[in-house]
Amino acid sequence: MYYLCESVWSNMISSKKSNMISRSDIVNFVFGEEEQKRNTMKSKTEFHIVRPVVTIGTRKTCEVVFTNSLSDFFIQFNDYTALDSMMERIALIYETGGELIKKSDALCGTYCIAQYSDLKWYRAVIKSTEENNAIIQFIDYGNTETVELNKIKSMQKEFLELPIQAVHCKLFGIKNNLDTDKTRIFEHTVFRKILEAEFITEENDIYSILLKEAIDPTNTYINQEFCENIDLVKAKEEIMSNRITTFNITQFNKPDYIPLDAKWTTISYTPETRKDVIITWFINPNNFYCQILDNENEFRTMMNEIQKIYIDREPVSHTLQVGSPVIAIFSDDGALYRAEVIELNKLNGHLIQYIDFGNSAIVDPQNIYAVERKLMHLPKQAFQCSLFNIAPLSGLDWSEVNTEAIDNCFNAENYECFFHNIKNNKYLISLISNGKDVANMLVEQNLASFNSKTQINADVEAHKRILSEKY
Repeated sequence: MYYLCESVWSNMISSKKSNMISRSDIVNFVFGEEEQKRNTMKSKTEFHIVRPVVTIGTRKTCEVVFTNSLSDFFIQFNDYTALDSMMERIALIYETGGELIKKSDALCGTYCIAQYSDLKWYRAVIKSTEENNAIIQFIDYGNTETVELNKIKSMQKEFLELPIQAVHCKLFGIKNNLDTDKTRIFEHTVFRKILEAEFITEENDIYSILLKEAIDPTNTYINQEFCENIDLVKAKEEIMSNRITTFNITQFNKPDYIPLDAKWTTISYTPETRKDVIITWFINPNNFYCQILDNENEFRTMMNEIQKIYIDREPVSHTLQVGSPVIAIFSDDGALYRAEVIELNKLNGHLIQYIDFGNSAIVDPQNIYAVERKLMHLPKQAFQCSLFNIAPLSGLDWSEVNTEAIDNCFNAENYECFFHNIKNNKYLISLISNGKDVANMLVEQNLASFNSKTQINADVEAHKRILSEKY
């Protein structure tokens, strides 16, 4: 769930065409040559691609994509939609175009687009240069190669948005990690297999993980084949115990729990406020959740702390009530998240909502915990939204529209959010990414319509102001 946008739409049933009101005067989707030059990254210090951040203790479905050794390999999570979409854009631009990087710009740490031996172009970062060559690392796969400078091009800004897709890992419990025979066996064992990785520790951006095949979670850990005389489960428990000690949490320290009638705090946003956001839970264009990135670092620190301090905690023992703040497990990844009770005593547990993401789930009471007071200081991070002035095409429900096409309009990594108003506790907002307005995209693709011409005129003026100030 961590920073992933998920859709709960049903499949498309039918689609109807209606008259479409164009707002092409707001955003020009076609960049000319001069704009493309301005859109190209020129300095390694000017832009940055974020690394993947994984919460310790979570489990993720993944695939090993490159291996140097048992303590130096890279995985990708099994959510390829954004990566595939980006690779299509890279191929479209760079197979026949793009600007060759200047030798003076080929500095250590500079992001670029480089051609691999398969003749395809990939995102990369320059590690060093020597005469007419550069040593580069393909950041979405992890491998490092020597590439001629005439096969390296400047990266356009749009390719900075997707976080680095390769996660640097090592096998938990490994001691002799330079055995080439074991490395070959490992490569053969994991080749093209869907795996489950459990993240145990992190040091210097390298995650120590337990691996097993995802198709049968009861399988023994792949690590065991390469570890001698090590009880991996016991070793993992010892690590978890040490993490508790690190945070000065022991069985003798009584946690400072809040009362169950306490409430999470919220932040209100006034009209014309602008914030950078990500979409954390998506149902349809009139019902989704966003998370503001103002507190991104503090939020990630808190998430990691929650996983550590709740090890061996007892589930909540007092009677819950609707609205009670809780800490609850999300079954898809096994991690703990802040939540609140929505409905009690469902068939298989209580209905709770994860307050920092927006999605809901029925959770077994044995997986629900009281909230420590220090976890209350950060307000709810997710807020419910609707695109301003947007509705389904006449006579249709959102579930009857081309849901895949709508998904493609909401697949950016982050957006600039412009707040228009609030109605029924739902913010009416505009979302803009790379100069493209999502509402405008939906209407131009005949996936939605504007509510009224009166509102459209006000909407057009607001968007003109937003885009003229930023672009």
